[in-house]
Amino acid sequence: MTKRVFGVSSLIVLALLATGCSASGSDDTDSGKIASSMSVLFEEALAGEVNDFERAVLERGVEDGRIGQSDYAEATTMYATCMSGAGYALERTDHLNGLIEFQPPALTASQEIDDLMAMDYECMSTTGGNVIRLYELQQGNPSLLRDTATVAAECLAASGVVPPDFDKEDYRQAFSSDGKLSELSFDVTDPRVGSCLYGIGVTVGIDE
Repeated sequence: MTKRVFGVSSLIVLALLATGCSASGSDDTDSGKIASSMSVLFEEALAGEVNDFERAVLERGVEDGRIGQSDYAEATTMYATCMSGAGYALERTDHLNGLIEFQPPALTASQEIDDLMAMDYECMSTTGGNVIRLYELQQGNPSLLRDTATVAAECLAASGVVPPDFDKEDYRQAFSSDGKLSELSFDVTDPRVGSCLYGIGVTVGIDE
């Protein structure tokens, strides 16, 4: 699950709109879950290519069943420092669920965007990318559900921005209006909405 979508469209920018994308190769399809636990995902990540920082954090995660907020904060700081060193001044948003979203300055030329994406990949790969993506999954989808529309709908209902009976079909319908903000039943600029959406890998941008 990628969290850094740097493109811009007309009114609403949506990335990974509740299509059940997973953050790893885990497959717990019978239960409708990405994996049986976060520890399973940590072990999978450890079996791949990780740096010393990531290894230490993930090994603690296997024992504790979760990644600590301080480790996530350190990972995001390293990532932002890497991007800054490459000349990208990132705008930071601290979401209500503890997740940190970074957005770069607006870019238009395709080569500029390609260069940005390449640097984003490099910085994520060489700092704490595995820690970042797994912590964001842990916080944004604690039940590890494959159906992220359900995750988003439950979060929005729990936050009070939609009625308690708001479900995944309502969520999907809400974003089937061709980007017409006036047709949504809630304000996408509400921090509670941003927190729920970013928690499932959706980032929203509005063209003024």
